[in-house]
Amino acid sequence: MLESLHIRGYRSLRDFRLRLGGVTLVTGRNGVGKSNLYRALSMIQRMADGRFAET
Repeated sequence: MLESLHIRGYRSLRDFRLRLGGVTLVTGRNGVGKSNLYRALSMIQRMADGRFAET
């Protein structure tokens, strides 16, 4: 299981760091990067599953 995450240079996530626990809740105003974080996590999952393909 991931314990921490560091994303650099992906969309609006210029230098993003996050410690992950049993439950991690992501909240924030519109336009701050929540969807970009979700997309990055989805990309990591696809890569881990061996099914990464950029569309």
